[in-house]
Amino acid sequence: MKRNYNGTINFTLIGDLRRLCKINEENRENLSKMLEECGEGRFYTNLDPFTGCPDEMSDINTLKSEEEIAEYLKKDLDERIKQWKKHRRIKDDILLNILIDFVKEHAYYPEGEELHKLEKAAESARLATLSDEEAKEQISEEKLLILEVLQLAEEIMETRRIKNPDDIRIPVEPYPECLTISNGDFRASIQHQAYYGSHNSTDYSVFMGPISNTHIFKIYFCYDYDGSATVESTSWGDIELDISNIIDQLIDAHKNIVEIAKKEGLQFTPEVDYKKLSAFATA
Repeated sequence: MKRNYNGTINFTLIGDLRRLCKINEENRENLSKMLEECGEGRFYTNLDPFTGCPDEMSDINTLKSEEEIAEYLKKDLDERIKQWKKHRRIKDDILLNILIDFVKEHAYYPEGEELHKLEKAAESARLATLSDEEAKEQISEEKLLILEVLQLAEEIMETRRIKNPDDIRIPVEPYPECLTISNGDFRASIQHQAYYGSHNSTDYSVFMGPISNTHIFKIYFCYDYDGSATVESTSWGDIELDISNIIDQLIDAHKNIVEIAKKEGLQFTPEVDYKKLSAFATA
């Protein structure tokens, strides 16, 4: 699947960066309102984490113009990002670093065409790091289908988390988050290991089924122990899952998830060749 950025996307850390921007914007609105009503924005530098009241070391900051507010909040956001980056694996994340640089310069999270341009810049930088062998590396058609299903499921869930967060069921620890998706008669469940996962793409999986009238079991799209995309069966019995026997069901799942992703407004180009897959099933 071709996207603006085709490397691994860490939606957990991107979500953190979005929240930092949201906090910054809320602070700006509060200070601007105070400036309009009182002629200045006044606030304590330190608040007790338990009571929310100023601690004994607090100074009072006074900002008397929108320019002073903007300057202060830019420094505040820089410091928040600096502290947030500690103990997180960010150094080699090309897309995330480009997003961080943008946020530090502009003090807001990019959306729409601005975001797309940054993703494309990150993709150019990613391709420049690949060896000739890595750039030419290909996977089988059936593995590509499974990978695309998982990648799209991840993006659908994270897009819905921003647009309609109430659609995601967030249970208590240690159970995964769950998003039910549908397209006509198609039903599936996207799950995210929010508590005990690896905090990357391998935390996402998709349950689909039952898939036939004769074998009542579910297909489970997931990542293997080595990070490769795979499908397994989930049933009370020991059913050996032969991919060649369920190609039609896999193609149906892929088609429906592609349609759902398009409705979510995601930008991508599927690369799965259904004819090759059908030939693989009958070989």
